[in-house]
Amino acid sequence: MHLVSRICALSLALTTCLPAAQTFGWSMESEKADLCPAGTDSTPYYFPKLPTLRGDKQALSGKFCLDLSGQTWRQATFDNPTDNHIWASPQQGAIALRWKYTGSLKSCMLMQITGKLNENKQLDSNDGISVRVRNDSELTLTYGWNNGTERTFIKFINQGSFTADRWYKVIAKWNTAAKPHLSLQLDNLPAVTGDVKPGATKCVAYHHLLWGNDTNYAPEGLFLDDVEVWDDAAMQPAAHPAAPTPTKP
Repeated sequence: MHLVSRICALSLALTTCLPAAQTFGWSMESEKADLCPAGTDSTPYYFPKLPTLRGDKQALSGKFCLDLSGQTWRQATFDNPTDNHIWASPQQGAIALRWKYTGSLKSCMLMQITGKLNENKQLDSNDGISVRVRNDSELTLTYGWNNGTERTFIKFINQGSFTADRWYKVIAKWNTAAKPHLSLQLDNLPAVTGDVKPGATKCVAYHHLLWGNDTNYAPEGLFLDDVEVWDDAAMQPAAHPAAPTPTKP
C-alpha cells in the first residue's frame, strides 16, 4: 500500500472516532479546552483577571474543576471573532455541565451563550441561551432572554432544596424546528420540556461562550466541571463513512 494511501486511510479512520456534533468540551484538567473549534479561543479569559480560576479542592473527576467561589461575577469565557457558526446555532443545540455548591445557595448563573447581531459588523448581542439557578430549588433554561416579549424559558423545580457538597448534572437542549423546543434535565430525573416555539432571535449565530456567574448574587462556593456544547439537540455524534479496508501492498 502506498504511503499516501496509508495516510489517507489512517486520517479517515481517525475521523470516524470524532464526535462531530460536539463542538466544545472542557474537563478543566488543563488551561486549554479538550475540544474547541478551529479559530476560537482554546484557552479562557478569566474574570476577575487572574492566572486561573481552576481549583483542585472540589473536582468531580480528575484533579481540577472551575472554582467560582469567593465573590460574584466570576467566569471563564471563550470567544470566536471570525466564524459566525461556532459553538451551536440558534436553531438547535445542547449544553451539558456538572455543578455543585458549598455553604448556602442563592440565585446565580451557570452558563450562557450569546451571539452576533450582524455577520459583517459582528456586533455582540445579549440574545442567546442561559442556564441559571433560581432560589435554592429551581433551574431555568432561557432562550432569547434579552429579546423582549419573545423570551421563552422553562423551569425545573427540584423536590426540596438542592443539596450542598453534591455534584449535579444538567442537560439543556433547544430545537426551534421540532418539539420539544426546550428541554431541561437534572441528573437522571425526567426532563422538563416546553412546546412553545421560541420567537426569532436577533442574533445570526452564537459565538461567545461563558461558564460561570454574571449576577450580583452567588453561593458561598460554586463549582463547575466537565462542560460540553453540542450543535445537535440529540447530542449524537454525526455519522461518518466507515474507513476503507486496507489493501495489500
